[in-house]
Amino acid sequence: MNNQTQNPLHPSRKVVRAWASRFMGLLALAALGQGCIVQTSTTGMGTLEVQWDTASCGPAGAATIEVQAVQGSFVAATKGGISCNKGSTTLVLDPGVYTINIRGFSNGGQAVTAVAVDDVLISANLESATPLISLTGGNIGGGGGGGGGKQGTVEISWTVGGKAAAAGCKAHGVDKVVISVLDETKKTVLASGTAACGEGGANLVKVPEGRVMVQLDGVAPDGAVTFGNDPLLGPLDVQAGLEIVVQNPIDLRDLRGTVSLDWAFADGGTCGSHNTQTVYLELSDLSTGAKVVVPWNDPWTKKACDLGPSSSYAARVVDMQFADPTCSIPPDAKGLVICGVRTGSLGVRAFAVDKVTGNPTYGGTMTIKPVEMGKHTLVANPLLLSPCDSVPGACNTP
Repeated sequence: MNNQTQNPLHPSRKVVRAWASRFMGLLALAALGQGCIVQTSTTGMGTLEVQWDTASCGPAGAATIEVQAVQGSFVAATKGGISCNKGSTTLVLDPGVYTINIRGFSNGGQAVTAVAVDDVLISANLESATPLISLTGGNIGGGGGGGGGKQGTVEISWTVGGKAAAAGCKAHGVDKVVISVLDETKKTVLASGTAACGEGGANLVKVPEGRVMVQLDGVAPDGAVTFGNDPLLGPLDVQAGLEIVVQNPIDLRDLRGTVSLDWAFADGGTCGSHNTQTVYLELSDLSTGAKVVVPWNDPWTKKACDLGPSSSYAARVVDMQFADPTCSIPPDAKGLVICGVRTGSLGVRAFAVDKVTGNPTYGGTMTIKPVEMGKHTLVANPLLLSPCDSVPGACNTP
């Protein structure tokens, strides 16, 4: 598609984010066991063409190629045994930002070269491509970018969650912003680059001439896209040799999903009749390969049994990303509001505990899928809590 191997964004310096994710390093959740599944809709995948320079196969000593898409320590996809002379392969991935690792192997199966492409953005239902990669190179910039032909420049700036970039990025845990220029059909990435979120703006150079759309994706440190502009900016009319300056900052809004639900006792009883005042939640974001879990006995997820829409913000909200929630409560939300959910599935397990012994006496599970980015999923039917001693799996712990 093009021969560009440099990140087209200026400036390129990075900043170190001060906050830490609430869930870093927590263990994976075991099977949810018996419960209900709530299907809401489907979500799209993105397609990436990984392309390398076949002229570098000989100098690198590479006969076959292996390609991996990685987010942090999670390997999202692997393709191997590809003839180096083929020059490309295609990966289908969940939306997010990835590092693409390319390894070359000799005819005898020995690894002879390795190259990484950083900050490659995958967007739902879009096709994109890496630069043409030399197998004798090292780490290079992200995918996309205009090659030859007539090109212009687009200058943009951004805010995050209605705040200036420096404050908004820190408050919402956005580490960097990926800027993508799409064709007018919004199906093909023409140019892309990455900037530190706190920069608040950047120039995207080598943008192909024509009518284009601009997409901004705010990316968390683990590679997940959590903020972005919707609708996209454009169309803009890019002309060769000219710079388009977008005067007003583009506000990146929260694209993470929000779920709200209630619970109820399957036998029709009340919190009082079942001698309970407290319900503990166990939550799992199932949209990522490494499942994010809040253990059921974590005080952070302790909620009042009689929780309802009139309860306070602090009583109702759990943020899957931050200990101090950053989200707002949708106006039509049920009593419990779970925000910061990545696109995919949310697993919810609830335990009502005896107010004297503190032991679980009633429990239930629910899987809600998918939870769409930037939308509120209202679960119409309550999560039913059944007696631990009479319903198999009701109170199973991981």
